[in-house]
Amino acid sequence: MHKLTIASHRRCGTCGSRGHNRRTCPENYNPDAPKRKTSCGWCAELGHNARTCPNKKGSAAKLAELQPLLEEHVSNTLLKLGIGRGTLMHITGYDGDKGHAIVTGFTLPKQTYYGGVNIFYGDEPQINIVYPNGTKETAWLSGITSAQIGEIVSTLSEEDKPHAIDSLRCWGYSSHTVVCKSSIPVKLTHNLSVKRGQTLCGLKEWKEKLTAHLANVKKSEDSEKTAKAA
Repeated sequence: MHKLTIASHRRCGTCGSRGHNRRTCPENYNPDAPKRKTSCGWCAELGHNARTCPNKKGSAAKLAELQPLLEEHVSNTLLKLGIGRGTLMHITGYDGDKGHAIVTGFTLPKQTYYGGVNIFYGDEPQINIVYPNGTKETAWLSGITSAQIGEIVSTLSEEDKPHAIDSLRCWGYSSHTVVCKSSIPVKLTHNLSVKRGQTLCGLKEWKEKLTAHLANVKKSEDSEKTAKAA
């Protein structure tokens, strides 16, 4: 009863009448007014919602196309650090020396692949390792030197180098060391995840960027082989 009394004495700020407010005022109704476009809860684009979002529906297929390119790119990068499948690492944890372990793969913890492509953007990869007793876990990379960073970014464009260098300087903050290197490419041990905010345009941009980068890497490797053979 109290709520009804308050509603009946409410005065509208638009027409001055009682019993409703500005939001529900009948004078606000305009059948010719354009309808407000819906903002999608998945990609934030206008004109659709998360249930009908073309970006959400198409992301899985685009990520499947992106995955082998990203796997090759990260694997190439890790090989320059001496980390491949079968690399022997000495692992040091917060509690001290944990002994030796073998690298079996790598994971990408929080990669999202939105727009604004930087192929070294995001959290550093984590390596999958196994100890002699069969225990498996993930570990951060061993320390990266300035010389290694220089080698990694040597095939990048001048535009991409500064961003890549800034990202790589944040990698390898652990006390782990490489004991015995491997030249066998290491594999990604999980599928890329569909995540809120991804767009088909952004994923396409990632694919194009990685394709161009891997072509530059191959061209550079072929030039080195030709120079050695000469």
